[in-house]
This record gives sequence, structure tokens and C-alpha cells, in this order.
Amino acid sequence: AASFNDEQVMNARMLWRDFYQSHTPRISKVEVWAAAVSYVIGWIEGRRDQTQQVVAKRYGVSVGSVSKRSGELWDTFLNVEQGTIAYRTDKSQPDDLPDLMDLVETNPACGFKILYRMSQIMSSRLYHIVDDLRRLRASLA
Repeated sequence: AASFNDEQVMNARMLWRDFYQSHTPRISKVEVWAAAVSYVIGWIEGRRDQTQQVVAKRYGVSVGSVSKRSGELWDTFLNVEQGTIAYRTDKSQPDDLPDLMDLVETNPACGFKILYRMSQIMSSRLYHIVDDLRRLRASLA
């Protein structure tokens, strides 16, 4: 799977499962759908090296097929029903709370992953504040 890490592979599997359960697409060539999912996950993760041409060649399918099926994934599922947040790794999530709040407002279905990421950011910031206060107290003593 195109040098994706384990979390990205898991997200790709979840994307396919969720899409398949809600749309039950006709599958005439498995490689086309695998390429489409691979391309979409690459796009979500900001992997600009994962172009439709590169992915099509890797899976031995046409660029047009990748374009059509990834468009189906995007237009009928991600863009309308689900949003991309559920299929992003933490690394590709925004690091600031206002951006995360915007994602919550625009993707209500994103739920747990965004809340988890927000708690990570807040915990990290709280840790730094506590650490700063300890240093300040030590310097005043």
C-alpha cells in the first residue's frame, strides 16, 4: 500500500468498509477500487506524490478508472456524508484548536477523532504551562 504506515492502512480499510456498507458499489475490478481508496487516503494525508497517474500505474489500472472511482468515494461519501477527518492520521490533523473547531462545525460526523486530537493538544499545552510555572517558581526561590 504505497508506503503508507499502519495507521494509514487501517484508515484506508475503515474508509472502504464504511463506503461499502453505505453504498454497496458494483465491483468489477478490485484493483480499481483499491487504487481509488489508496489515492483518496494519499490525498487526505497530503501525499502529493500519490497522483492518480502514479496510483493507476501501481495497481495496473487506467487513470480514468481511478479518477471515476475516487470521485465516487469523494463526491457521494466523503464530501456529502462523512467528511475526511475520520480517515486522517493524527499527523495530518490540524494542530490548533480553532482549526479543529472549524472541522467539528463542518464535519459533525467526525466526532471521536477530533475530540481526541483536541484533548491531546490541550494536554500538551497544559503540560507546557505547568512546566513553565515550575521553572518560574524555581527561579523565584
